[in-house]
Amino acid sequence: MGIRDWLSLEVLNSKSPTLRINAIAAIINGGENAAAVLESLKKDRNGLEAFLAAVPLIRDDAAKSALYSSIRPLAFELPHELASTSPQQLAEPGVKFDYYEQNSFPNCALKTYDSWTPKRSGKLKVLTHNIPNRRPDKFGVKLTTWVNIPATGKWTFSIISDDGSRLYLDGKELINNDGNHGPAEKSASVELSEGPHKLVTTYFDSGGGDAYGVTWAGPGVKKQRIPAKALGGSDGGLERTAALALRDLPGHDDAIFADMVSLLKKGKHRDIALAYLAGAKSVPQKQLSALGKALAIGVPETPIAARDGDAFKKAVAFAKKIAGQLPADEAKALTTAVSNLDLALIRLKAIPEKMLYDRIEFTVKAGKPVKIIFENPDAQPHNIIICKPGSYEEIGALADKMINDPNGFAKQFIPESDKVLHTSKLINQGQTTTMSFNAPAEPGDYPYVCTFPGHWRLMKGVMHVE
Repeated sequence: MGIRDWLSLEVLNSKSPTLRINAIAAIINGGENAAAVLESLKKDRNGLEAFLAAVPLIRDDAAKSALYSSIRPLAFELPHELASTSPQQLAEPGVKFDYYEQNSFPNCALKTYDSWTPKRSGKLKVLTHNIPNRRPDKFGVKLTTWVNIPATGKWTFSIISDDGSRLYLDGKELINNDGNHGPAEKSASVELSEGPHKLVTTYFDSGGGDAYGVTWAGPGVKKQRIPAKALGGSDGGLERTAALALRDLPGHDDAIFADMVSLLKKGKHRDIALAYLAGAKSVPQKQLSALGKALAIGVPETPIAARDGDAFKKAVAFAKKIAGQLPADEAKALTTAVSNLDLALIRLKAIPEKMLYDRIEFTVKAGKPVKIIFENPDAQPHNIIICKPGSYEEIGALADKMINDPNGFAKQFIPESDKVLHTSKLINQGQTTTMSFNAPAEPGDYPYVCTFPGHWRLMKGVMHVE
């Protein structure tokens, strides 16, 4: 079957990106020339996105290596005909399920499930084994989605099941909780870059009780079920997809290293480039000077929200290591650039039934980055508003007036005032939110307060800026 015949297949014209990606990988792994497939798809944005996402699934290293000269330019700048003012989605919202019925399940390995024909398939909003109209026993489920990682760093996934389950991330098995057993949980941690990552879980129940659940925990996120809003979503654009594919091309280590240095210096795909460079087995000597300059630009540009993660700490350590190999003037410039980037990480919690924060004060350095992680175990909604010194009562009075505002919840009960400096979301019981900012340059005592009407008189504290 030729390329044109493959491209006429319905699966390659499917509205499902996942189906397109898997179809392209299957076509190439079945013997079609990867470069020829790319050539046939390169003028179609959706087709090209699917091809790039399929690169890690190509088994032939020589075939992947031959794609370097075609993929590299896409990571830097798209041809005019492919450019888009609105990044398109690589992943569909929600979770795709495949439901199976078997008299027995030898295991729940992905290759086992892929060898069967599902009884039916459909969409879910969350990761769950409660498929509509499923039978009570002897059933299996495969769930496929993209999980949007909010911040680069170390993420821990856990899966609990009765009976067996497995979890795959970006095409690799992360957790094996297979076998016939009662409720049991297994966990694994992995360094992930900000953005979407393909997630697949499999599960089966062989009889008796059943249980299934997937949780995550990472920078700014306490262990919890993965919310619907984090499942499915955008890949961050075609250029980003190309940069991710570039990392997986063998045989071009020095060239790809130089490409990542260039991307970092240009401010493109910072998290991808930093992770690649810091994880490289060796640094080409001729790239040392350029790398130092790129790190001096890229590391300080890491968003405050991501600076409490392991990836950022590794990037800083890597930069300092490289500084030790540079000439004195270049070493000084790099060391200065990556110094004093330490993050003040503040954790606050609402005290249940008390209408109080668990901390009434904390201290930060003037002008330095701050990240607040706010948890609400209370039955009432709460937020955190940081105000200018001396404005506590004025902001509180404005908050009380919002009780009659029909759009109060839509506005998060945040008063309109130039004395409001930083705000969190209004969160309900069991939720956690984060807020990241640079502390004011002017030392002083900055009040923080909950502005849900009636709360401000008790739920308050002071951020001391030194």
